[in-house]
Amino acid sequence: MASFWGCPRRFGAAVCAALALLLAVDGPLRPAEASGPVMRWERGTCSRPLYFGITPDWPPYQYVSPSGSPLGDDVALIRETAKALGCPLVVEITSWSRLLSGLLSGKIDVIGGASWTKERARNHHYSSPYRQETLGLFVRSADVGKLTLTGLSSFIGTPLRLGVVADTYIGGEYEKLVDDPAFKKVVVEDPRQDQFALVATKRIDAFLTDSGSGLYSIYRNGLDDTVTLYPGYLLDNGPVYYMFGKASVDASVIPPFNKALEDVLARRSAAGTQQ
Repeated sequence: MASFWGCPRRFGAAVCAALALLLAVDGPLRPAEASGPVMRWERGTCSRPLYFGITPDWPPYQYVSPSGSPLGDDVALIRETAKALGCPLVVEITSWSRLLSGLLSGKIDVIGGASWTKERARNHHYSSPYRQETLGLFVRSADVGKLTLTGLSSFIGTPLRLGVVADTYIGGEYEKLVDDPAFKKVVVEDPRQDQFALVATKRIDAFLTDSGSGLYSIYRNGLDDTVTLYPGYLLDNGPVYYMFGKASVDASVIPPFNKALEDVLARRSAAGTQQ
């Protein structure tokens, strides 16, 4: 494999391919005025299509096929919910940071996989919860026996670098430490959801992220022999929600959306297909 943007040959095709995905350029968002007025629930239906934003690098929840089609559990669930509502759905693909700014500006109506925070609730509506999130630490397989990590505070005062996704809620333990200057020194924030290649290439030493997505990603990217979930550390990060921007979605949409979402989840559970 040729050296692409300086990816050394010794890292191998799988690692370089994963790093190439990390450096992908953000896709353009539609103009805020493209959807017309604020979306409302009128006469038993949506007043216009619902614009749903996803990242391309957060499998199995949100990702894109080789042909560029949006896929993932969050995508499938909202498609089923929107269909039950009779609301057309348009999927936009870009980075997590641009999704958040798009919600505030009205370029995006809703995103998935969002944790509830008091600060976010000022500018966003939340759906009913639809999935529990568990965080894990992903490290190089060769380092597992050398590390003694009992929590995030174990990184303080060490040369280790802890990677996190910028502008995300990463659990109570992280929130308690994030303002500690000694902890800030070891944290490396990055807007990309998939940072496993950065672990493999020693740009960071650990990556704190959703454990289910992490296990799926390292296998999908051929990194499961290089990167692994650190044993003995899992953090319950609570439920996740679909998050709607108040700039483009009226509160009247949320009750019927929640009813449809809960009906879909109940049908899936009864059928044994809940993921």
